[in-house]
Amino acid sequence: MQKILMILLCGIMAEHLYAMPCYVSEIDTEYDMVCFTDYATGHDWWQDGAEDWCEGDSANLVMWDYMTENYRLDDVIIRATYDRPDLYDVEMMKGAENND
Repeated sequence: MQKILMILLCGIMAEHLYAMPCYVSEIDTEYDMVCFTDYATGHDWWQDGAEDWCEGDSANLVMWDYMTENYRLDDVIIRATYDRPDLYDVEMMKGAENND
């Protein structure tokens, strides 16, 4: 029964997950926090665990929309991974929001 519940929960949760490319814009060593800035909107997302990050690092966040699909400010970082900026044009992504 527990396995069935877990499978159902994972299915429900998966449709509320999305990826977000971003970069590290600030590190607060006093509180062990790192700030990720969304390339598209410029919105800041904070997470604990700053020791492995440097300002300017490129990252990918797996975000959960908190089941409020039309409201992003309550979204939660599920996972942050280091990205390879050499795979795409970072400056182009920063300006993508302005070109719409």
